[in-house]
Amino acid sequence: ETETPITDEIVDETAGLIAQGNVSISESNGNVSLSAWTRSSKSMYLIGLKNISVERSSNGVNWTQEKTLTDKLKSNANYYSLSGHSVSVTGGYYYRITCDHYAEDSSGTSQSVSNTSNSVWID
Repeated sequence: ETETPITDEIVDETAGLIAQGNVSISESNGNVSLSAWTRSSKSMYLIGLKNISVERSSNGVNWTQEKTLTDKLKSNANYYSLSGHSVSVTGGYYYRITCDHYAEDSSGTSQSVSNTSNSVWID
C-alpha cells in the first residue's frame, strides 16, 4: 500500500510538466507564419518546441512533410513563445504545422505532447 502513493506522485509529476500549449499558422505575404507557445506551472531546465514540421496538402486531407525546423527551446524558464516565425513555401497548397510541446525538469524527467495547427491555403 505504501507504493501506490509514491507511484501516483511520480506519474502525476511526470504527466504534469506541460500545463498548456498552442500552435497556429497564418498566411503572411505568400509565406506561412508560425506562432506557438508552451507553458509549465514551474521553471523547467528546458521548455519549448521540438520536431517542428511544415506539412502541405493539395486537398486538405492527405499531408506530406515539406520542411522541418530546428528545435526551439529555452532554458530555466516556465514559458516559451514563438511568434510570427515566417517560413517560405510554394503556393497552391494547404499548409499546417505539427510540433511537440516539450518540457524537461532539472532531474531529467521530460514530457512531450504533440500538437497540430489549423491549416491555411497559400495561393
